[in-house]
Amino acid sequence: MKITKRQLRRIIREMHPRAVADNAYVADLERQEDELATQIRHASKDIYGYKDHYDLHGKSVEELEDILYDLANSQEQHAMDLSDRDEMEDQMGRDHDLSRAELAPRQQGFGRRPAGIKSQRRMESRVRLRNRLKKVIRENMERR
Repeated sequence: MKITKRQLRRIIREMHPRAVADNAYVADLERQEDELATQIRHASKDIYGYKDHYDLHGKSVEELEDILYDLANSQEQHAMDLSDRDEMEDQMGRDHDLSRAELAPRQQGFGRRPAGIKSQRRMESRVRLRNRLKKVIRENMERR
């Protein structure tokens, strides 16, 4: 005659007084196993598209924790995290195509700088200086 787990537990509980405390421990382990199995099923559905990617029957809590850790650190999960982060940044209005200078806040007020790269600003300032000199020379020539 075969004995099921339930029958064996009942027999042990009747025979041993400490078994009541052990039942609470076993119930806690079973609850942890169920929670971990549920988390693994949800994570594998997100990553692989179906829940039963792993055989979870008969696994200990430590084995289930290892599986969940491997799922959380898998390349597929990393790729999903990056795409989620990109979507969130796009929703916030951040643009990856902008350079560091374009992302930096612009100065305002008396000390602000003209837009453009540094060499372009130098060239513009030289052109402005040349135009001012020409204007001053013309005014001096007209006065004479």
